[in-house]
Amino acid sequence: EAELAKLINYSLFWLEKALPKLIELRDYLDSLKLATTKGSPFSSKGPNEEFEEMTHINIDNTCVMTATCTKLKPYKKNGYKTHQYTWKNSYSIALDHIKNSLFIFISLIMGLRLREMTQLMLDDIYKDNNGEYWINITRFKTVSDPNYQGETEVMPVPLFIGECVDNFKHLKSISNFKKQGYLFQSNKSRKVVNNFTTANIKLIINQISLSTGVDKPHSHRFRKTSAEMLINRNEKNIDLIRMLFGHESYEMTLKYIARNPFMVRAVAEAIEVHFTEDFHEVVKSIRDDSYSGEPAERVAKAILQAPEKFQGKQLKLQLMNYISHLLSSGEMLFIHRTAIGIYCINNEEITFDNLPLCIAERKNLSLPLSPDTNNCNLECKHCVVINKAKQAISENIKFYNSVLESSDGIGAKARTTYQRKLSAAEKHLKTLDSNKLKIKESIDVRELLI
Repeated sequence: EAELAKLINYSLFWLEKALPKLIELRDYLDSLKLATTKGSPFSSKGPNEEFEEMTHINIDNTCVMTATCTKLKPYKKNGYKTHQYTWKNSYSIALDHIKNSLFIFISLIMGLRLREMTQLMLDDIYKDNNGEYWINITRFKTVSDPNYQGETEVMPVPLFIGECVDNFKHLKSISNFKKQGYLFQSNKSRKVVNNFTTANIKLIINQISLSTGVDKPHSHRFRKTSAEMLINRNEKNIDLIRMLFGHESYEMTLKYIARNPFMVRAVAEAIEVHFTEDFHEVVKSIRDDSYSGEPAERVAKAILQAPEKFQGKQLKLQLMNYISHLLSSGEMLFIHRTAIGIYCINNEEITFDNLPLCIAERKNLSLPLSPDTNNCNLECKHCVVINKAKQAISENIKFYNSVLESSDGIGAKARTTYQRKLSAAEKHLKTLDSNKLKIKESIDVRELLI
């Protein structure tokens, strides 16, 4: 993620800070009609402060571009001009930084393969009549037919990327920078590119490595999208993805993800991994230590029925396969560690008629519904307490007792609520003590009898 930060910081510098200044320069150069002249130089009688100021762009101590000045001998033929400025080389280098920044964002967000990136043309990213941006992608499968040309797929593009691509097209619309029309074609190189290949992409990746200090950012690493990383932190970060793509609703984000096959896999795999890690921790605690809660009782019963299935190094893999099977078959499943170290395990479809306690008092709820692990309630039937949460629950009990012992400033309703919370916490602690090593000892006794 430190490498991701370097890549994104580099891209944002060029797309958010440098790009607007370059657009101002581009429009200024166009007003001078330089794009139609060979080499597009600018000549003047004496130093031209305005041209020098416009073509020298320095942001945050980084030189974005600067024109080169050559002194001329004043002749009648050249109008007695003494200074000639060349700007195209520096401008082309700046364009390549913009191009590389777009490459980073499109790679991270869209999750395209190397060959798919080579097919992208400037006009493949476009805005429709509703102001939404789309991208035409040529998808390739592993086929033996050498004449297979791929299949074109249309996918939505985040507003930020779409607008940056439009601005990039505008920057390239002067002189001969449009070249052969490939989106990621070099702006500095004068070579005619009739077939943009993966070798060209590798040159871009090398340039990005030099600019960012990220060692060998191979294409397969780019495909680990920022969306996937957010979800790997917490699948509830789908809200951040909604903000990233400018979606107005959760539903729109789900529709976007559904249109992106790579992101579908990333989301599914991230959720499976998270659920597996949390469930593995719960199963180990139930098997080897202690537990409390209705879901934990069901797991304990399953362990006693077939203890051999819950042992060995393959346990985590078996749990992963089990969770993957449940999710792929459409079963409702939610497993998540909460703020105080207890777990929420819910396999019921949540509707307005069976709201869990954590969201029961919420107003203006909308589908789809999911538990709020930041508001976990020990009274909830989906709550699982393991021994690691014992200290936190003990601290809560002390707090509840101190509040209840103070008769000042607490109403009858609040007192009832604290008493209920205290009772639930004490019940879980008592159950943790009574279930200490219960499953482990039962399995050991069974093995001795065998």
